[in-house]
Amino acid sequence: MAKLDKKGNIVGKLGDLRYYVLNGENIVATKGGPSSKQFKKSKSYENHRKFGSEFGFKSKVASQIYASLKPLKPIIQSDTFSLLNKKLIQLFNKDAEGELGKRSLLFSANKNHFDRTPLSKEEFSDYCFLRPEFKRTKDNIVEMIIPACSAATQFMFRGFYSKVDWTCSIQGIKDFKFNDKLKSYTIESRVDVLPMTTIYQLESTISSNIEEVHHKLALQPDYTYLVYLKASFLPLANKALPIIHVMEISGMI
Repeated sequence: MAKLDKKGNIVGKLGDLRYYVLNGENIVATKGGPSSKQFKKSKSYENHRKFGSEFGFKSKVASQIYASLKPLKPIIQSDTFSLLNKKLIQLFNKDAEGELGKRSLLFSANKNHFDRTPLSKEEFSDYCFLRPEFKRTKDNIVEMIIPACSAATQFMFRGFYSKVDWTCSIQGIKDFKFNDKLKSYTIESRVDVLPMTTIYQLESTISSNIEEVHHKLALQPDYTYLVYLKASFLPLANKALPIIHVMEISGMI
């Protein structure tokens, strides 16, 4: 029986196919060895071909999302790309109406799917409690709301760390559906998945108060937006200490 491992890879047996990981890549091999032509044409491998179609496409979508995270590679988990792949497989599984091989990635219908997805080596929620509220209108205006509060209640300042830089960024992504005319999935680079954009930043110290925020911006129609939160903690007294970075996908709007 094939299963998903912790990094989103398929491992184990599925029918006459064996899935395993080699040098960080998910490999599928045939047991007993039907030819490539048999695998592509035989009806007995039809479900495997359909699954492979979805499996390959979710990797393309994950690559587009991950491209915006590459500049943050020093602070994100080494298995972030695998984590994104796993989340997209789960999103395919949420399409109960589509047939295997033609299921859709419906971000707009599953806005809680990425809630609090950890990206950094340190857990975001262990250091930061500040998560803004978003209200999106029918005319695609979104308002980000942060209530007035003290920094000490929203951030966990540890040891000599007494300053924080907090950033909120968004990344637009379209729903993806199987193209019956082309008999395949399609994705256009930097169009179907937009680059990450920072929409708000604040700096605070342990003794500071954070003023109430009402920040409005226009979103593009037909996109659902991933919300990224990042907090960087800096020491004031001992500058030799390393900066602590925490980051997550907070959700979608």
